[in-house]
Amino acid sequence: KPIVGTYFWSNGYAYGQVVIKKDGNAFNVTLSVLEGNLPLEKFSIAQNGITFPTGHELKAGQTFNMKIN
Repeated sequence: KPIVGTYFWSNGYAYGQVVIKKDGNAFNVTLSVLEGNLPLEKFSIAQNGITFPTGHELKAGQTFNMKIN
């Protein structure tokens, strides 16, 4: 079970933070890129997630908000 909170992430090429908040049975997630570029294919929490279109990428300074049930 995921833990709500604010977390630092890094993949060796980019870094940023992810904020996870509980919203009833779902989670509100804010993914931020502080430096670098983050190619995204899928983001998952508790075996549920979002699949992104091919070539989706977040760049430094960008934020993506999602709700995961």
